Amino acid sequence: MNSLSLLLLVLSILFLATLIRSAFGFGNALLAMPLLVLLLGVKAATPLVALVGLATALVMLIREWQALVWKDVLLLLFSSLAGIPLGLYLLTALPETIVKVLLGLILIGFSLF
Repeated sequence: MNSLSLLLLVLSILFLATLIRSAFGFGNALLAMPLLVLLLGVKAATPLVALVGLATALVMLIREWQALVWKDVLLLLFSSLAGIPLGLYLLTALPETIVKVLLGLILIGFSLF
């Protein structure tokens, strides 16, 4: 696959994932991550999905500022602050095959929940 085709495919996946998150409030990583891992690998897909998710969350935050439930926001914030360093450590310390298996199990768990 040439680089232009890859870029268009990645952008299409990110657009569809962001559209789903905008419509339902979640789901961009559940859709984008497994597809982008197949195309780019775990170490490239992870920060890309995180950055797009952060940008989408900021837009939604600005739009829905008045309706926030701060107790829930703080819970998510502190959970993220604990989980992000652990995830970054595992991403860099473990072989990509193990990271893919863990990612698959996490995505299946979230899908079933």
